[in-house]
Amino acid sequence: MLEPREEYIDTGAVAAIVVDTTDPSRLATFWSTASGWPITHERNRYAGIRSATEQGPWLEFLQTHHDPKNPGHLHLDLVPFPTDDPAREIERLCAAGARTPGPTDSATPPIILADPETYEFRLLRPHQD
Repeated sequence: MLEPREEYIDTGAVAAIVVDTTDPSRLATFWSTASGWPITHERNRYAGIRSATEQGPWLEFLQTHHDPKNPGHLHLDLVPFPTDDPAREIERLCAAGARTPGPTDSATPPIILADPETYEFRLLRPHQD
């Protein structure tokens, strides 16, 4: 359970999405790179990122000692900008530490990837305005 903190006052209905991890710094660094959200706080047992606009919930990483091969039911998705090349976006995410959990037959979104602790996420098609 999240303890009340000053940072949560302006988040809206959802204060934070909390991710269990064996290495909060590593996962915060990956998701910061993947999302473009800056790391806002980093301690020994937890780290967090939030949109640079400071709107919406935090994505926080809390150290636990669970088996990272069974990470739970978290599922995040990323949506690239319409001008981003999907193949280059996959390369960028893999360079940051993402993996493909199995063989992939396409570089066309949606593509299933996994972060460094094996939480799966999808790279979706860009929104068309």
